[in-house]
Amino acid sequence: MIDAGTERIPVSQRRLWFGVLIAPAAWIIALIVGYLLVSRGCDIAPNGLRGRPVASPGVVQVVFGVAFTVLALGSLWAARGSYRAIVASRPPGQSTRVEWDRARFMALVGILVASIFAFGIALIAIAPLMLNACMQAH
Repeated sequence: MIDAGTERIPVSQRRLWFGVLIAPAAWIIALIVGYLLVSRGCDIAPNGLRGRPVASPGVVQVVFGVAFTVLALGSLWAARGSYRAIVASRPPGQSTRVEWDRARFMALVGILVASIFAFGIALIAIAPLMLNACMQAH
């Protein structure tokens, strides 16, 4: 029989941190990229006429928003899988082990954070569908 004190947590620290950090990072990048794409896509040309972007800045922002939403949902999926693995394999009598409690806490925080930021990124992606992106950039 395996000693309960030596049993390892079934989830790596990298996966736990992925679940916690990737969604907020994706949100920050989505905000910066969205702003830069819209502001540069809507710049006024030197002759005083509006520049003719290759694609509508709003469409580009929606595409990037969807991509970053998928990335944040991947973070949510990793955090949820981590939590399920920790709960399913936690040995009995381990309620006082700090490592198990920390891993469980990080997985729960990852679920919460990824859910909130995935929703926020989805709102960034939806906004250009309802608003004129170039009118908001200037």
